[in-house]
Amino acid sequence: MTTSLRSSVVTAMFNLQRHKAQVVPAALALASLALASCGGGGGGSSATEINAANAPVVAANVIAASIASADIGGEAGLGSQVAGAGSGPVARRLANLTRRTASRVQPAATVTDTIDCAVSGSFTARVRFADEAALAPGDVIDVRFNLCDDGENELLNGGVKLRLVSLEGDVINGDDYLLVADATFSEFTSADERGVVGADGAARIEIDTRGFIADEFTLSGQRLRVFEGGNNWTLTDFAIIAIDTGLGCGIDLGQPQGGCTVTNISASGTLQSTDFDGAVDFVTVLPFGIQSTDGDVTTGQLDIIGADNASVRINVSSSRSVDLLLDLDGNGSFEQTIDTTWATLLAAVS
Repeated sequence: MTTSLRSSVVTAMFNLQRHKAQVVPAALALASLALASCGGGGGGSSATEINAANAPVVAANVIAASIASADIGGEAGLGSQVAGAGSGPVARRLANLTRRTASRVQPAATVTDTIDCAVSGSFTARVRFADEAALAPGDVIDVRFNLCDDGENELLNGGVKLRLVSLEGDVINGDDYLLVADATFSEFTSADERGVVGADGAARIEIDTRGFIADEFTLSGQRLRVFEGGNNWTLTDFAIIAIDTGLGCGIDLGQPQGGCTVTNISASGTLQSTDFDGAVDFVTVLPFGIQSTDGDVTTGQLDIIGADNASVRINVSSSRSVDLLLDLDGNGSFEQTIDTTWATLLAAVS
């Protein structure tokens, strides 16, 4: 594989965050938080009444929550920490810890190690192996970050616990494997020059790198709280699928141009936000195509559904602009369009 799926998605997300005012489309990697339900507003909350006035706010929150969760997924490593697939020092150290302890412990043994981060702080990894020979179902890696600055321009704090559910292939030494793990976030936060983003809750991770070209990453769960600054979002019944297609950007899809490849992301689920009352469901109509080099989103459509089937469709019109198509009477036809820029849309988040 030329570029890992995680690297493609996280690069797109990071680029988006750094250049929100100009290329906020990468936000539409929306994916990183998806949700599933039908009929508008799940999670035990009443459905949001969507109208022309609040449609941009609702759409912006779906995007902002997705950016925040993408950051959390990337910073925490969501499974790639276990796989050793992450490129950062923390990921490498965790992989080394796994290799080191796996060679000397007995089945069902637990090993705890505290490791200093490169710049400041530390993290403590508590590893329980079901099999002394290799990673196996039942293994648990419980990591607690203590203001860890590992030279990656971020400060990690809080806990991430990973329990291996199933594994096919060699995760540690190879790149062709299927890994399923359950992750639990405990007041996990990541801080950098953009601010602080964090998460509480649980998710299931599936990483499949066995494809001839494409790598596939799936994140799903019943409930995850994501927070950034004064914003709080709750995601329920969520599922996201991200596929690193291995295809190049531009007209000749068979030939990557300047190292640029496309990652397709699909998502569905339910979102509650402190910015609006009730809850909305959303589902991908057309996967969002994200370019690995600049994080631009060039294709994609996402429907947001509220009370009485009123809906907003986010439609990618260019790498700089987006259309909001409104169906306020819930009859399945869009009767109004709001043309806006990514920067203007994201400014609607309080």
